[in-house]
Amino acid sequence: MENYKQFLAALCGGVAVLLGSYFLHHDARVFSQTSTRQTAYERVMQTQTLRCGYVLVAPSLVKDAATGRLSGMVFDLMTELGRTLNLKIDWAEETTPATELEGLRTRRYDMICAVLYLRPNLMPHVEYTIPYLYVPINVIQRKGEERFKTIADIDKPSVKVAAVDGTMPMLIAQEDFKNAGIYSLPEHTAYAENMLSITTRKADVTFVDPLIFSSFANNNPDQLEINTAVPPLRVFANVFAVLKGEHDLETMMSAALQHMLNNNKIEPLIQKYEPYPGAILRVTQPYAKR
Repeated sequence: MENYKQFLAALCGGVAVLLGSYFLHHDARVFSQTSTRQTAYERVMQTQTLRCGYVLVAPSLVKDAATGRLSGMVFDLMTELGRTLNLKIDWAEETTPATELEGLRTRRYDMICAVLYLRPNLMPHVEYTIPYLYVPINVIQRKGEERFKTIADIDKPSVKVAAVDGTMPMLIAQEDFKNAGIYSLPEHTAYAENMLSITTRKADVTFVDPLIFSSFANNNPDQLEINTAVPPLRVFANVFAVLKGEHDLETMMSAALQHMLNNNKIEPLIQKYEPYPGAILRVTQPYAKR
């Protein structure tokens, strides 16, 4: 019996050693794999290149159909940001509001370089940079429309809001206009189509910022207007975004944007693209002039 007990003790001790060795090496492999995975910040600094995912929204970002060349306020801003950080800006992939997050998650690009509002639905998934400007979101209606003096006038079953799932017009419609009808457009539809649906009387209103509206109005004069009786429905910070957890990359981009704000690198771009005085709201500087 004594020999049997000694045998069991030796067997258990051997198993414990084997299990301990396995878990030690397994944990070491996991730690090694985790610690050696390259972050977006490390890749950017190694290559001196920032890969951008971008969404075409005129006039902030426009692509020439013949040459493929990009232009617009966001393009100019990213060019200046690249110059500030001594980075090459690689416009790696055109995306959409519906797919822009997936490109970050699969690391096809490092940052969403687009007209991006600081909005809650993306907050769990991305790190936002500091704002570089603000825009109001206005009610857009047919020119001469007299029905809509208040939000309550719009929030009726007889009124249709033009919107695309996942975009700001749809989110505002669902939150503020629960009684209104929705004229739903297919995913990937441009904001211009929202406004075009009002001119064709498929919808009555939509909600966009002054830059987007002015781009449409320049190509379609005297058809639509900003409803000035209803105050702006939202004011959004315009920001850029990196993947959640990429704090090093976000803080570098935010610091560069703050440097550009402090040294008058962004105001000339706003003035260049602002459709009328006061359309774009400026970032208040964190100091006072004496």
